[in-house]
Amino acid sequence: MQALLETLQSDGGRLFEYQGATASRDFGDPAAEYRAARETAALFPLTWRGALRFVGPDRRQWLHGQVTNDIQGLPDGAWNEAAALNVQGHMLAMLRVFALPDALLADLPAAIVASTAQTLDRYLIMEKVEIEDASSDVCLFSIQGPRAAEAVRTATGVEAAALTPHRLTVQEGPGGAPLIVARATQTGESGFDMFADAGVAALLWARLSEAVRAVRGRPAGWEALNTLRAEAGLPWWGHELDPSIVPLEACLERAISLTKGCYVGQEIIARIAARGRVNTLLGGRRLSGDGLPRPGSPILGDEKRIGRGTTPPESPAL
Repeated sequence: MQALLETLQSDGGRLFEYQGATASRDFGDPAAEYRAARETAALFPLTWRGALRFVGPDRRQWLHGQVTNDIQGLPDGAWNEAAALNVQGHMLAMLRVFALPDALLADLPAAIVASTAQTLDRYLIMEKVEIEDASSDVCLFSIQGPRAAEAVRTATGVEAAALTPHRLTVQEGPGGAPLIVARATQTGESGFDMFADAGVAALLWARLSEAVRAVRGRPAGWEALNTLRAEAGLPWWGHELDPSIVPLEACLERAISLTKGCYVGQEIIARIAARGRVNTLLGGRRLSGDGLPRPGSPILGDEKRIGRGTTPPESPAL
């Protein structure tokens, strides 16, 4: 990871501490980085993300019983989103689960990797499953934008355009290490996420950066990505998502299977789904004036508190 961070700095990345990890705030021009994601392609180093690896013959059946989405029926070469809940139905973690032939790889914020592993481990009894912290083994990059597939193909040889949403491929990457390429949006635009071996992450970044520039794109940082994902209505952990939230309040129906069997917190989710309403709901607000409210600022209606603000970015589009 240190070699990658040094490479990011040499490319103009301004590093800062974010949720207990090191992230690139920008690469000199957040506005241009934002436009690249909308018009050509932007390359994001998601260094504040961590990973858990689940191995063992019972991994699918066991994890299926711990999270909100269908893991048992997730075929190799596919991925989905899922939440880990407590018994009250409140969120403990938001995961993306990638099904590989020999493991399940879960992507989640580095800040909650240890707590999530500890919580899940409590539910391991006789199952043949091992939970491994893979955060130091892999690095995650994302290319987003209309020309993202072209950049991925140039840098890695992967025909990314052939991947349908929520599908992935595993191929040989730089240095002969496995490279996972998944079709996934971080911005609402067409995009692809790549998990690389940490030992070759700096080399892969150099190749991706060159390929993105070849399609008139550029490296991009956290600030641009935060604006893009907010415009797309994609909630982030530590901003819109936290242990006070039930996933249906954050419009995370895509991460919930209502037909699977029991899991921790399922009774609460089923009750809310049957009732057809939640007490609070994530939404966007268009604000007037020059100032932005602080995160957590109350939202008032008829002088009564009816909600709270989360992360208001400056939006070039809105």
